[in-house]
Amino acid sequence: MKRYYELFSPVKEFICLGEKEPWQIQQCSEILNILNVKYLNSSFTLKNEDFTLIRSGKVKLYENLRALPRAYSVQDVTVVKDDAEALTILGTGGFDARRSMLITRGEYDKVSNNINKVKGLSPDKYKGETKILKYSLNNVEIETSGNDSSFLVLADNFYPGWKVYVNDSEKTIVRVNHNLRGVVIPQGKNRVTFRYSPLSFKIGALVTLLTLLGIIIFVGTQKRRDNTQGIRC
Repeated sequence: MKRYYELFSPVKEFICLGEKEPWQIQQCSEILNILNVKYLNSSFTLKNEDFTLIRSGKVKLYENLRALPRAYSVQDVTVVKDDAEALTILGTGGFDARRSMLITRGEYDKVSNNINKVKGLSPDKYKGETKILKYSLNNVEIETSGNDSSFLVLADNFYPGWKVYVNDSEKTIVRVNHNLRGVVIPQGKNRVTFRYSPLSFKIGALVTLLTLLGIIIFVGTQKRRDNTQGIRC
């Protein structure tokens, strides 16, 4: 969660857009786009053409017209040294998340061998589509298609315990855009499933099962003992 607040920090006072410099407005707007923030409440009038007023009044409701989808794919990747550099780039207000994705060198090295580019195909010629088939607290299913291998970005927090499967084969989730989830997807049509399966849950389930078995054994033993005592009487 710390990384989420680091990413969100520049937009804490986004409601006061009229008091900010143009580059700050662009920076805040782009971070909200990356985080898939489609609606925003504000007590102030937002002076930004990317936000349209839906409901007026003391507290106004705005729609972010440029919010990125919750899931999308990109082929252009910007590899940075560390989180500090990623935050610096995001803080300039010039990063275009629709065309590129930020990833640290350590995260990129985890999956770089799985990226097979079609020879001669540039990012400008990449075409990809994503569709969320199912979304719940513990399970997200996405259908993708593209004319080259790429990264699927899911605008949810990177958090331990999540696993990802591409066409039923387990793959590696990497942290992208400082705190979102990413996974390499091959060329063509794919089915991607993010599933929350933490070790703590498995341990808890095992402990619960063993406890239940213990209770059943204890009750069964107690009943046999009571029956035996009744026969002796």
